[in-house]
Amino acid sequence: MNSEGIDELICILPKFQNLQTLSLGNVGLNDETGLSLVAAFEDLKSLKTVMLNSNGLSDMTFLMLADLLKAGGNVISTLHLGENKPTSVGLMGLFEALEDNKTLRSLYLNDMILFDDAAKALNKMLVKNKTLELLNSGNCGADDETLAILKPAFIFNQTLKSFFLWGNRISTNGGYFLKAMLQDYNTSITAMALSDNNIDDEALLEEIKAILKRNEKLENIENTKNRVLELYGEVECLKEMKKEGNEEGLKSNKRKVDSLLREINNTEKKLEEAKHFLTEIKEGL
Repeated sequence: MNSEGIDELICILPKFQNLQTLSLGNVGLNDETGLSLVAAFEDLKSLKTVMLNSNGLSDMTFLMLADLLKAGGNVISTLHLGENKPTSVGLMGLFEALEDNKTLRSLYLNDMILFDDAAKALNKMLVKNKTLELLNSGNCGADDETLAILKPAFIFNQTLKSFFLWGNRISTNGGYFLKAMLQDYNTSITAMALSDNNIDDEALLEEIKAILKRNEKLENIENTKNRVLELYGEVECLKEMKKEGNEEGLKSNKRKVDSLLREINNTEKKLEEAKHFLTEIKEGL
């Protein structure tokens, strides 16, 4: 897309008040057009997915995005910024803005160098943030020292589910560090891409995969537990109707009763599977 096309797009963007996805990857954006584009985001209150990857965006655009995310008033949940050109200044500003952000679920920062000062800001963000579920840090120069910087994040963050670290410089020792973090502290991460690193122990990689699978099962158990509590609340409402002699109310909820019975029967099976799985874990401790 040439600069004239980008300028025309920026001019008409505010008219699309219901726009939810904006994909402008690899279209030749730079900081001049990037700043104008981000300014237009303030009027797009329904915008959820923003893809600005593979452009020429640097610190100025990253810092303006940081201001937008910090100010709130938007519902952006997916932000793809991979393969741009920020320094640590832009990344640190973005991470600071996300410390208390409550909308972003997925953040793509692949193919950009993550120096130690930016890694420290990332660690602080992950410790404080309670909503981010996916982080792509592939091919960002991360090594064993980077992982050590992120140790508090592995221990205290229990909301991140997918952490992609492919194409970095993590050694076998770093692999053992990740195994320890996942095995002893972190039960939320269920997906971790580690291909194209310097981990030469295949058995270790299989052990990490097994721990991630365990975490996935634990997550399913937690979801089942929460649904059991919800079902209990719904049944209590029906019990209250019966206690009050509200036959009309019960009749009007006949479909709901049938649906609850089916779900409870299914949940009983899941609970039995969960009991078997947890018993295996306990016996292995």
